[in-house]
Amino acid sequence: MVANTVLTGPQTSVQASVLLTPPLQQTVTYLTREPNTVVVGSSTKCIAEVVGSSPTGLVYFYTSGNGSFSATVCVLTASVCSVTYTPKSPGLQMITAYYSGDAKNKPSHAEFELTVAPKPTYTVVFIESGLPSGVNWTVELGELRETHNTTAITFKGLSAGVYHWNVSPYIYEGPDVRYAANTSSGDVYINCSSSITVQVVYTPEFLLVLAASPPDGGVVSPAQPIWVAYGASIIIDASPATGSEFIGWMPSTQLVVVANLSSKATLVKVFGPATLTALFQQVNTQSSITTSSMTTSTPSTPTKNTISTTTTTATISTSNTSVSAGKPPSTSISQTTPPIMPQLTPQLGEYIITPLLIILLISIGIFAWRKSRKA
Repeated sequence: MVANTVLTGPQTSVQASVLLTPPLQQTVTYLTREPNTVVVGSSTKCIAEVVGSSPTGLVYFYTSGNGSFSATVCVLTASVCSVTYTPKSPGLQMITAYYSGDAKNKPSHAEFELTVAPKPTYTVVFIESGLPSGVNWTVELGELRETHNTTAITFKGLSAGVYHWNVSPYIYEGPDVRYAANTSSGDVYINCSSSITVQVVYTPEFLLVLAASPPDGGVVSPAQPIWVAYGASIIIDASPATGSEFIGWMPSTQLVVVANLSSKATLVKVFGPATLTALFQQVNTQSSITTSSMTTSTPSTPTKNTISTTTTTATISTSNTSVSAGKPPSTSISQTTPPIMPQLTPQLGEYIITPLLIILLISIGIFAWRKSRKA
């Protein structure tokens, strides 16, 4: 504002112009937040509004606690500007907004007290069943990893979110015994429940080995050792090689139960580690008959004939490699025949010796009778 002033004296007069500055307008700064209460790690919006003579300029933000602003200064637009604040620790924190003023408006400030709640934490408990007492097992949850020999593994102080987990899929107690988890990985969602439980069930498995005896007598299926759960059943099979036949299955232990020991394909139930051996034998392709020799001897004396014979044994073996459809497989038959008496051809001496013997016997009988009469 410009004011004209005239100065007068006895002899002269002077006119001067004086610049007058109007007083600055008082301002009021209001500071609000959305939301009013926050938890550690979450953000709140700080809004500054300045009331005055069309205020312009800058607003500066300060905090008494541990946290960070998206920007520490903002420019008024239509008398309003805002920033966001993220606390890093719980408790009461003072937030201050300071308006620096402009050519028409005086500086002013405002503040509010922000309540910061502690960040909620959650607990996840993994519980196993089926493992022997004292056996170690491992759980990975996110970036955390724990190994214990107890039935429960607990993770505490977790924030809300999604965590991927893994457990030991197999735990070995030797070369032929192990424990398998029913599930070895998954995701756990943490958002409201304070405690979450994950169940893991371990089942014992045993190594079953199939073998052939002799090794070139045939093949077995499954050919490779296989892990079988306790009490589970699988189908086994044996295929004889050319020139061999299947005899039966021979288990190494009573911890396996074979449904039919004489069947090539059968069911086996497993209760422990074992070896099952398929027995094979060679098959003869031609029939063979063996007859023992027979000896006949004629005595030199005219009073007695001696005949010596041996038993004849016939063995018949027939291959079952080519069996016609609809016919049962051939078998191996071993038969023993009764002794065969040889046919003796009478000789001339026999016609003479025999009557003489008869006459001699009759004479001896008559002599004995007469002697008994005289007595």
